[in-house]
Amino acid sequence: MVSPVARKQLEELDRKMRRRMTSAFVGLEADPFHARPGVDIRKLAGVGGKADLFRLRVGQYRAIYEVLDGKVWVSEVLGGARPIDSFEDLRVGMAPWPTRPGKEKCS
Repeated sequence: MVSPVARKQLEELDRKMRRRMTSAFVGLEADPFHARPGVDIRKLAGVGGKADLFRLRVGQYRAIYEVLDGKVWVSEVLGGARPIDSFEDLRVGMAPWPTRPGKEKCS
């Protein structure tokens, strides 16, 4: 599942990168927790009280996601070469969390 914010961010990418990101999202369905060739995944540190957040790297783009009830929820797609290893790295430019079915909106 891709949030409206992430969907808009994906639409802004060129076609080749959008295809690469979408393909990587499909790969997350098989195993969203472990890195493997072509899929660079890291658990973000310092989330504190929220669901575990993960970072998927594809080229110079990062997708931030969480896994709830066995489903992958992509909340943002960020560009650039800046490192994202912790929740604090995200807080500066992070959009509000999307509302998911059956979940309250987090802030």
